[in-house]
Amino acid sequence: MKTYAEWFRRPSVWWLMHKESGHPVLSVKINEGDQAYYTKRHVGDVISAREIVCYGLGKKTAEGIPVNLWLLPNGTVCGGEDVDHFAVKMLRIG
Repeated sequence: MKTYAEWFRRPSVWWLMHKESGHPVLSVKINEGDQAYYTKRHVGDVISAREIVCYGLGKKTAEGIPVNLWLLPNGTVCGGEDVDHFAVKMLRIG
């Protein structure tokens, strides 16, 4: 992060790409003063004793407001912090 810190703060467009197809799945526009980020979250469920990985793309706006987009393994996209809710439901159903 230190080495590329300036890249996370430049006005730009960030894309999360589907590895096999090369198609964009998520995108976020980074404005002056925003800070971009990419993350992945491991979500586990004690009842099903399973875990899945969700990928996130987002930014913290210049005003400090987080903007989050998440991709779940089945292709569902959700925003905010709803990812835990949907991921646990997916684990219990699947």
